[in-house]
Amino acid sequence: MPISAFLNSLLAAYAHGATGAICEFSRPE
Repeated sequence: MPISAFLNSLLAAYAHGATGAICEFSRPE
C-alpha cells in the first residue's frame, strides 16, 4: 500500500472521529 494512501485513510479516519466529537460537544444540552 502506498504511503500516500495510508496517510489519506488515516486523515479520513481522524476527520471522521473529530467530526463525531464536535457533534457530541456542540449539543445545546
